[in-house]
Amino acid sequence: MTHTGYSVILKSCAVIFSLLFCSENIAAQGTVSDYIAVDTIIYYPDIRSSYNNSIISTQYGRDVVFLQYNTIKNHDTISIHCLNIDNYKDKRITIVHRGIAQRMSELKYRDFSCVAFNEHTLALAFDSIILLFKTNDKKTEYIFQKEISAPFSFSYMKFLDENTLVLAESYLNTNVTHSDVVISTLNITDGSSKNIFPYYNTPLLSIFRPVKYIDVNDNKIVFANRNEYSFLIFDNQLSLSDTLSRALRKWNSLSKKDINNALAYSNQPVDIMDIVRPHFIKGDALNWIYMIDGEHIMTVCKHNLELEQPSTIDIWVHTEGQWNLRLKDIKDEEYSYISPSKRITPNRLELNFMGRNSIVVFNDKIVKIDMYGTDIYPIGLTPKEYNKQNDEWLKHNKPYLRVIVYNHSFCR
Repeated sequence: MTHTGYSVILKSCAVIFSLLFCSENIAAQGTVSDYIAVDTIIYYPDIRSSYNNSIISTQYGRDVVFLQYNTIKNHDTISIHCLNIDNYKDKRITIVHRGIAQRMSELKYRDFSCVAFNEHTLALAFDSIILLFKTNDKKTEYIFQKEISAPFSFSYMKFLDENTLVLAESYLNTNVTHSDVVISTLNITDGSSKNIFPYYNTPLLSIFRPVKYIDVNDNKIVFANRNEYSFLIFDNQLSLSDTLSRALRKWNSLSKKDINNALAYSNQPVDIMDIVRPHFIKGDALNWIYMIDGEHIMTVCKHNLELEQPSTIDIWVHTEGQWNLRLKDIKDEEYSYISPSKRITPNRLELNFMGRNSIVVFNDKIVKIDMYGTDIYPIGLTPKEYNKQNDEWLKHNKPYLRVIVYNHSFCR
């Protein structure tokens, strides 16, 4: 039982933790069901979902930190959840920040864009504005400390260390001279910052969501080039330490011709989106990247959505001073399509990166924060039964937030 919801605990099949005995340089294949099993499902019936708002999340230690805020619904009260993935205790942080709803509304923001969290500080951001809250000695409440204005608006924020935030944004901007991506470190004590502008081969793709092109963990920053399978690793001084890639024969990227045609047609994001969308739907993209810890990186690629091709997962491992591909092309298959008559089991509930979810990855667990959950428990039902019961439930109820915690063996 958590403070804000209720949970269903499952005994995950122990066999999933004995699946990986390959050497560090051998790439295994299979489906996600070979590596994951649902451990817990936690329901939050008091957090009702809205298509106008999103869930933002981060991680610190063994906690998942998340919130859904709406200026109209929540006014000046901000409620943040800190869910510990070991004991499933949920600590709720409630902050009343006078005037924030009106200020955000005036700037045309309904919700916050980023949250960051560490031992002593909570950071909330919208546009280029960062609100810093410090905890008291007993950590029973968070008190507003100050506001910082970053030199640019951003969609990613995470603490690199106690006093340093990493900020990042990708822009659709046809007039830039150096790059369409900026990564910055910002010292929250003295306000000093440092920027780099890594090469990003297709800024047009910055329009499309969901995406996670950057992550920070263990004093490392990883940044993915979405249109090709390549990514960069930077140290805590923003110096490039590694460049990694895979040569994939069937990789269907957005071509330079497509890019030039879109830019020649218009410089308005809405117009460009309409032109590029068909190519993006049918193409491949490195859509998500996770710096799980200092030794493991997870990449997730989307493929042809028109053909309902599943996303695929790779795991990179750092050993003996270099990064090696350990697992490749693990399919995140949707079992409702491939096995509609088979019952859903703990390891047959897909991650579904393309859904309206927020996914946080630890070295032993994956947390999926589902914005459109229902009260229907999926384990033991067939996909047909589950979908039917979901549809019936939604006729009479509004969806609410649901957190699914998986055990995984990707890093073992």
